[in-house]
Amino acid sequence: MMLQRLRSLQSVPCLKHDESENKVDPVQLFEEAWSRWSRALPLKDRSHPSYDVIPRFYYGKDTSISRNAKPETKRLQEAFKVATREEHLARKTEQAVENSELELLWKTLVETDDGDVSESNNTWRNFRQLQESKRKIEQHTTKFNEFFSPRLLMCLRRNQQGHISLNDFFDLIMRRVSLSQTRLILCAYDQSGLGRLTENDLGGYIFDCIPEMAQLKSMNEGFYVTYAVYATRKFLFFLDERRLGYITLKKLLRSEIMAEFFEMQEDDLPEKYEQSNWFSLTYVSEIHGEYIELDVDKNGLLSKSEFTQINGGSVTRRFIDRLFQEGTTYSGEIDYKQYLDFVLACKNPRSEQSIKFMFRILDIDHTGYLTRNTISFFWQGILEHPLALDFDNIREEDLISEIFDMIGPEKPGVITLKDFLRSGTAHTICNMLSDVRGFLDYEQREVVPDTH
Repeated sequence: MMLQRLRSLQSVPCLKHDESENKVDPVQLFEEAWSRWSRALPLKDRSHPSYDVIPRFYYGKDTSISRNAKPETKRLQEAFKVATREEHLARKTEQAVENSELELLWKTLVETDDGDVSESNNTWRNFRQLQESKRKIEQHTTKFNEFFSPRLLMCLRRNQQGHISLNDFFDLIMRRVSLSQTRLILCAYDQSGLGRLTENDLGGYIFDCIPEMAQLKSMNEGFYVTYAVYATRKFLFFLDERRLGYITLKKLLRSEIMAEFFEMQEDDLPEKYEQSNWFSLTYVSEIHGEYIELDVDKNGLLSKSEFTQINGGSVTRRFIDRLFQEGTTYSGEIDYKQYLDFVLACKNPRSEQSIKFMFRILDIDHTGYLTRNTISFFWQGILEHPLALDFDNIREEDLISEIFDMIGPEKPGVITLKDFLRSGTAHTICNMLSDVRGFLDYEQREVVPDTH
């Protein structure tokens, strides 16, 4: 294409030379320049002597070259990656806000015009006063400059005079700084350097956090590894929806689960939070204690017969069979992680992740939808259960029709996952078809009369 354009230029009158001058062929000039430039390109044949002494550090991800690299080169590459990551983290750590700087910032913010520190008249500040505080703090550090931008200040609550609450302003800075510090810490556990944590990475982070958590200090060191597995499972269950084996740092930092985990830092946690927080010692003792009781043969795994005793033995055998089919088993038994997934689904029945988990078990044909035959299959499991009493008066056809009415599927006779999530009754139906007591709870529910 370039040569054609150059040849076309020869036909333009203004580019023609006089007969007396030496004619210059632009195509020839281009070819000569291209020849000189191409010789300066990287040596594809790697014949240059420097390749024998200077190792190659960079390879594209998952390329044939990187996979076939020499062991020594791979070791050097890994060492180089670790060193650069450590250098990057060290530089970011130096730039991070320190607690002493936060104290200085607050002291500067609450100073009145005469320089005295007052706690009575420092609630609100106007833009001019905040900019004056910015100039004072700049004499010590410039790390807070971004927080004084008009765009950010306009997002904060203001009173009738247009003044900004210092408490809101400082709380915003504290949250941003805490988020940055947490991200920096998590980056140190990101072994891949891709901005995400695998199950092992996250487990290592939680393991190291245990001694620093006020609510976990009484934990026996021998339980640290088990607790790390236990705690990591909730993160993966709710944040790794596609089951890729990792969670991005952005998703971790934005999650409510991370905030729930950080509650373990509080010295005085209210009892109601302690009893409802997945990460508390009270909660983990209950969940882990049940697993130990179910594991009758003490091999660390649960067989189907052992698992039938979960929830007081009310889960149907057909549902348990499907749970073992969909999960990872070891010689026909499930491990602690599979058990925790089921517990999380039962403890959070209304969550989208739990509904997807249960739907995957109910979808016996792996078609992506449930049919009348599917519901009939699990209903027979209810009838077969030893605790099923006085169910003879329930007609199967009526039950199936009632479930379809509760879901209201877009396509008659077929319930998709989308229908399940949209209905708002999926958690009730899952409980009805998997647990005898769940079905009894539905049958014995109180019907609130319509007062309208």
